[in-house]
Amino acid sequence: MSSYAIMLAVSLISTMPVIFNYSIHMAFGQELDMKADFMRQENEFLYDDVVYDMVTFNFTTNDNRICPSNTCTYTFDDGQLSPDLISGEYTVDGKLNVNGTSESTTYDVRMDLKVNEMHEEGNRTEQINAGTIGIGGNALFSPIYKYQVTNGTLNFGQSTLLYLHATKIQ
Repeated sequence: MSSYAIMLAVSLISTMPVIFNYSIHMAFGQELDMKADFMRQENEFLYDDVVYDMVTFNFTTNDNRICPSNTCTYTFDDGQLSPDLISGEYTVDGKLNVNGTSESTTYDVRMDLKVNEMHEEGNRTEQINAGTIGIGGNALFSPIYKYQVTNGTLNFGQSTLLYLHATKIQ
């Protein structure tokens, strides 16, 4: 084997871990954190139909496909938290606005959250032990970006506080 072929083989083998590590990091290292405050929507005609409107919102992500500049600001419009009466879980719907340095993008968002049983009556905290977050496209059925909720809490009190941490799966 010529010395050129040996150098090429050594060069190729020495760069493989870099390529492999990069692809793993890009696919599985992207996360998001979200905190939101909701207020119960008062509706005398739909007393049993509980809906909470989003009042404040904080969102961070290291996903450079959502924010290519890594210097984006985020707002959430029409955000609502509601119980899913069929499954007993919670959903959050709304529109995520991503404002970057040169462009703005709006994505439909759907979060399906699975909670443990209630810990106490009245003011209560529920642990979110699973769920998904769909961003973009048809956020419910075929989102552009999909995240698996890894940790979260839902605190009911004067206002309803939601905290979520999720890892990208799509």
